[in-house]
Amino acid sequence: IKWNSVRERKVPEDVIYSMQHRFQIPLYREGFYDINFYYPYRYRHFCSSELEDRMKNVNQFNPNHEYDLYTHCKLTSDYIDKHYLDLSDADNWEEFGILLAAADLHDYGKLFTRTFDANKIAHYHNHENVGAYNLLAELDESYYILHNLVIYVNYHMIPFAFKNMSDKKKRYYVNLFGLEIWNNLLLL
Repeated sequence: IKWNSVRERKVPEDVIYSMQHRFQIPLYREGFYDINFYYPYRYRHFCSSELEDRMKNVNQFNPNHEYDLYTHCKLTSDYIDKHYLDLSDADNWEEFGILLAAADLHDYGKLFTRTFDANKIAHYHNHENVGAYNLLAELDESYYILHNLVIYVNYHMIPFAFKNMSDKKKRYYVNLFGLEIWNNLLLL
């Protein structure tokens, strides 16, 4: 939205919100030869700790979430840190570091998507898409780290729907991500 204000041709805000809520980071396994990020209006680079600070003391207002947003993400990261070697066949330490950073930020999109139902319970529809989009725009990291971190954030909700998927759809996702990324997504 901020970038839209400096554009010559303005995009309606509802179009921007729709795009953010459906955002999916492209994957090389989808057949892309080259994926680049272009930031014509990038106004600020943030480090991950600055973005994590935004989540501190943010009540999730949902009975499914006992902890505030920051604590929930940190507990996810701690779980992965303690169990990664037991639960993953991978010994890729660079990917492990990216996975920990993704765990710390996996629900970042909840800062932008909270709505309340009639019972005053919060819901965060498409928070994974909005979070991935905003991290891509705000986080100051190398291309490799940023792309892989955003993959984890963008797709971390897919395993929750896995038990209701057809076998064909399950095979599709495992093939789409590859076994290492898929197994890491299961940890998030």
